[in-house]
Amino acid sequence: MSMIGNYVRVSAQELEEALKDSSLISTLIFGEEEDEEDGKPRENTLEIDQAWHGIHFLLTGDPWAGAPPLSYVVLGGQPLGDDDLGYGPPHYLTPAQVREAAATLTQLSLDDLRQRYVPEKFVAAEIHPPIWDEGEEALEYILSYLRQVIDFFRTAAANGEAVIFWLE
Repeated sequence: MSMIGNYVRVSAQELEEALKDSSLISTLIFGEEEDEEDGKPRENTLEIDQAWHGIHFLLTGDPWAGAPPLSYVVLGGQPLGDDDLGYGPPHYLTPAQVREAAATLTQLSLDDLRQRYVPEKFVAAEIHPPIWDEGEEALEYILSYLRQVIDFFRTAAANGEAVIFWLE
């Protein structure tokens, strides 16, 4: 069973409106039907495949929690509504949390991240997906998506946007 991580950047105003009226959440996350007709992803979205759990563990050292601001990046934030989008409700980060996470992500070096990667710890913590016996290839899988996440958070921070994350 795949668990795919997804992000969407939204304005602070859009987030506030969705917090007041939960009927807006689905459109905020998935967009309008006409947005999907061309088959191209919206520019304010990012899919990180199954790398979400590995990214979280690499950043925090904890399978499900961790200290802010790095814990904000994948599994942090506050629930947005009650609707289960596959694996629970979406979670949101405020623009201030996004800025804090983006600033910290920007300071991480590739060497630091490589040193944090200990495949045996990923196996012991049962980090999804179970690819950690693949060594360097598994790390490159995580890092390829983490680079996209960092760019996504930088853009959101620069635009003063909130970020919503969910698993489907």
